[in-house]
Amino acid sequence: MHTRLPVLDSVDEGDYLAIPDFGGGISDMNVKDVSADGTILVGTGNIKTGLRAFRADTTVVDTDLVPVPVQLVIQDAVTLQTLRSSAAEAVSEDGLIIAGRSDSPKGPVACIWFVDDETTEWVVKSLGALSKKNKDAVATGIAYRSGSLVGELIVVGRSQSILYPSEAFVWTGNPVLEEE
Repeated sequence: MHTRLPVLDSVDEGDYLAIPDFGGGISDMNVKDVSADGTILVGTGNIKTGLRAFRADTTVVDTDLVPVPVQLVIQDAVTLQTLRSSAAEAVSEDGLIIAGRSDSPKGPVACIWFVDDETTEWVVKSLGALSKKNKDAVATGIAYRSGSLVGELIVVGRSQSILYPSEAFVWTGNPVLEEE
């Protein structure tokens, strides 16, 4: 039996609370998923250059007691330029890993965000796509498999392949950055 917990203790006009936009762009915020305890919200908002993934911790609020969405910025590892777009589609039960998609020079790739143990900063790990030539992939779900020998994290989604515009994929592994 599951116990339903309130996502927010305060509400704005009835049963709803508006999540503020990033400012300077189109007011287009979309919450895609919430952690099991209701404290972490993830989704996509709009800035001048396009869509940007965000994470909002409902325990961190502004002066009006509204959760503040934090952009999940992605930088190219080589050029250190901020990539144009990203989207957060799912969050793990504990709110520590976010799955979605990020921009790349060859098109959108599936990715996960997590906190790096060494820097304590949010980082992004590309999961790639089924096609190495033209990329179009997105991670849409995330779960843990406790005790798995090949990796406790499982991420699912869809990707363009050589043969089809959309195929399902399953990625298993651990949220660590590879040594270069």
